Amino acid sequence: MNNVRQLNMAWVLYAGDNQDCVASNPPYSPAGSWVLGTENWSGGNTENTNRNLIMQGVVFPYAKNTAIYHCPADSSAIPALGDRVRSVAQNAFVGSTPFPGSAYKNFLRMQDFGTPSMIFTFLEEHPDSINDGWFLPVTAPGGTSQWLDLPASYHNGICNFAFADGHVEMHKWRDASTRKPITKQYRQGLPFSPANPGGDLNWLLQRLSPYQ
Repeated sequence: MNNVRQLNMAWVLYAGDNQDCVASNPPYSPAGSWVLGTENWSGGNTENTNRNLIMQGVVFPYAKNTAIYHCPADSSAIPALGDRVRSVAQNAFVGSTPFPGSAYKNFLRMQDFGTPSMIFTFLEEHPDSINDGWFLPVTAPGGTSQWLDLPASYHNGICNFAFADGHVEMHKWRDASTRKPITKQYRQGLPFSPANPGGDLNWLLQRLSPYQ
């Protein structure tokens, strides 16, 4: 939880030095993003363990600690390469305009957050789902029955979140379909339980971005 808090504080400091513009967060995490590199379970992908890609992200100079990008409970190691360097991703609608025609609101400046305490910035992502630094759970609230990106549940079903106002929360998932076992295979399109007012997906969507 402290790691996520420190990373979020670095994100806030970056905006303060850049006319309140939040750190760039496009898909695939290219140069100029809050973090660089794409992870998977491939032993041939050296980006899994390359700390230099974290250090090249625009947020890193405000933190200067690669360890805060990795959850201590994340044991995602690649044979012959070592531990993967990142366990966290950033809300796809914060610092990015993900895809044309999206009905979600995008947050490109700090002033865009109407209620910053209700929009998450960073979260821990499931080891089988994590790839780039861009987290998108679904493309539309009712348009699918599958997760695109899946949140983590390292801590006995709990995931750590940071929010745009600077606070950090632990959230315990209620649905068994959210607490997927780690298979050490890259996976997307993971089924979730039918949406319900108290379900995990709805909780997450309420803190992702307003759907307009």
